[in-house]
Amino acid sequence: MNKLTPDTGLEDEIQELYILASHWMKDVCFMEDEIRFFNNILDKYKAAKLTPDMVVKKEEFEQELFKQAKNINNLKSDIPVFLVFLKPFVGNEKEAMGLQFIERYSALAGGLSDSMTALKATKNKLFTYAERIIASRKTIPELKN
Repeated sequence: MNKLTPDTGLEDEIQELYILASHWMKDVCFMEDEIRFFNNILDKYKAAKLTPDMVVKKEEFEQELFKQAKNINNLKSDIPVFLVFLKPFVGNEKEAMGLQFIERYSALAGGLSDSMTALKATKNKLFTYAERIIASRKTIPELKN
């Protein structure tokens, strides 16, 4: 009688998921850098004489960036928690898997995707705002280092 070899497909998939979740921290660091860059753009135009509608738009950007930074900070703390949750499943076929596993992964992956999408939309709007200021020939101070 031949012995069947164990199916390692699920174990391989879980290991790949662990690696993917580890790389999410790099995505979070990238998003943090983007937020800093966007705040630098807003700071650059602080001293410029802005029209009232430009001031309102600037305040909206500041609020949006604050909200996005908060979401990114949540992801930054949630990813390590997920990695700790995931670790027993890597290389251990005896650990029982339930819906909580899928729910936690989906929530985290969805949050990361939503944050990236929101950041991209903010970037497009912010660049349009900056171009509008430049086009209006306002005096723009040098960016601080």
